[in-house]
Amino acid sequence: MPSTFTDTELRILRYRERYPDASAVEIAANVGSSSDRVAQFLATQTPQVIVPQVQLDEIETAYIQQNDLILRFVSGRLVNAGRVVGENGATGPAGPTGASGSPGASGSTGPAGPPGPQGNQGAPGQLGPPGMLWTGIWDPNYVYAKNDVVYYTPFGSSFISQSSNNQNNIPTEESCSQWWCPVAVKGVQGDQGSPGAQGPSGTTGAQGPAGPGFSNGDAKGDIKYWDGSVWKNLAVGNAGQVLTVAENDDLEWTDK
Repeated sequence: MPSTFTDTELRILRYRERYPDASAVEIAANVGSSSDRVAQFLATQTPQVIVPQVQLDEIETAYIQQNDLILRFVSGRLVNAGRVVGENGATGPAGPTGASGSPGASGSTGPAGPPGPQGNQGAPGQLGPPGMLWTGIWDPNYVYAKNDVVYYTPFGSSFISQSSNNQNNIPTEESCSQWWCPVAVKGVQGDQGSPGAQGPSGTTGAQGPAGPGFSNGDAKGDIKYWDGSVWKNLAVGNAGQVLTVAENDDLEWTDK
């Protein structure tokens, strides 16, 4: 495949084709370049390009190879020229590895994996300190050990022993002492609840015996009344009389 000449180089070739004896200074003045550049370029064109003496006016486009050049003619005019390029050479050795690029963005979190197998049972832990021991109601004759718990009735609260050989030491209400500390203190009395609903009436009981000092009347129609100290009997009155209260608060019959 031919390599392409620049426009200036083509103008140099065309001028040299027309005026083979022209100097580099002359060619440079006519193609718009420097004489040094023309001379340098022509020095690379060995052997000199010689256009074959053929009739090309009637050929629209023609390609002619001369040595290592390919010449392109259009209507008998040289318009392009290039060197024949040889086959590609062997691939050169690989260059050094480039610098590492910046890290990319983190990807999204993947789905959770399946649960792993159950591990082996661990070794037993250390034995903890002794806990409380409930011993019931406080007894002055009992020898309590540390952490024994009692219920002290006068306070309505429970206490834990603070030392061993604890005997006949009375707990202190709501505070710690050398021997006892409160565990659960009796709370204050709550408010009285509202009265409940009234229950149903009971059945009538049997009539009781007569009270002391009371006796039946002497005759039909007699009246028994209490004068403040004893029971008195007032015999039935006559027809038309009314019952009245005398000055001494006794009852008596009076005519209308």
